[in-house]
Order: sequence, then C-alpha cells, then structure tokens
Amino acid sequence: VHATNQQLVFFQGGNNTLGVFQFLAKTFFYGISGLFLAFTVSTLLTYYSIFKRSVSARRLSSVLNLLSGIHIILFCFIIKIVFAHQEGFHVFILLSIAIGSYTYADIHQYQSEQFSRLFQADFITAARSWGDSILKHARRSITIGLLSQMNSLLGIVFASTIIVEYFFKVRGIGFALERYLISPNLLYPSQQV
Repeated sequence: VHATNQQLVFFQGGNNTLGVFQFLAKTFFYGISGLFLAFTVSTLLTYYSIFKRSVSARRLSSVLNLLSGIHIILFCFIIKIVFAHQEGFHVFILLSIAIGSYTYADIHQYQSEQFSRLFQADFITAARSWGDSILKHARRSITIGLLSQMNSLLGIVFASTIIVEYFFKVRGIGFALERYLISPNLLYPSQQV
C-alpha cells in the first residue's frame, strides 16, 4: 500500500515533477514524430501521383490508405504479434502513430483534393507552359494547407500516441496512466485517492 501511495504522489507531481515532464516530453516527441512521418510520406506520394503522374506512388498510397483504416489498437496488436515487438523497437511505434487511427488517410484525402485543385490552377498551368518548376509555384499553397490541417489532427495523433505507449509499454503518458492510475486502482480498488 505504501508503494502505491508513492507511485500516486509521483504521478501527481508531488516529489518529482521532473518525472512527469519526462513522460510528457516522450509522448510529445512520439506524437510529433508520427505526425511528421505521416505528413511527409503523404505529401511526397500525393505530389508524385498528381504532379508527376506516378502509378507506383498512387498504388503505394492506396495500400497505406487501406492500412490506415485499421484501428490503432488492432494495428498495434498485429505489429506486436507478427513482428514480435520488443521494448526499444521504436520504428514500429512511429509507424503505428503515423498510419493508425485513420491519420494517414485523413492527411492523404485532404492533400489529394488540395493538390488536384492546385494542379488545375491558372498559375500552375502557366508555369507548366513556360517550363518552369511546378513545385516552386505550388510550395506556398502546399505549406499553408499542411499547417491548417495539422491543427485538426493533433488531438487524434496524441490520443493514438497514448494508446500506443500503453500497448507497447513505452515510457510516456500512456505508460504512466497504466502504471500510476489504472494498475493501483485495479490492485487496491477500495483505497481512496
């Protein structure tokens, strides 16, 4: 019972507030990294499939869209079983955050619609006819679209990050919730906090 009280005090920031900030920092790092990975891959594949008319980029993006439709919990379960995930194998964690919970599919749908409209814009048509770089002219519109979309996805990505941390036992908010709040309440349900 004494160890449980110490764990609850630690999580609530009593004696070691720095420990709580370390959990927050890890969750923030994984969430932002997963979101950045999803944005980067989606932007590249969408750019190549629309502006360069690449069939392989379109096919790879379709596969990632299908994988993105799998819920994050099932996605984590598949990774843990198929690849025998061990603590410290963090590449799969970033993939889970980037692809799971429909994150990649949301980004890709928004970007393909935006890039298709941009591809038909007058200034892009003029740049193509003059032989100028399309990316040079489309860069500003693409960046503004990405920034406006990132705000709407932050909540989904961080919720997914907490689920992934809980599932893979990565030291972040998900791990802290399980260790300091859920487990003590399951072990000592009658103890009042």
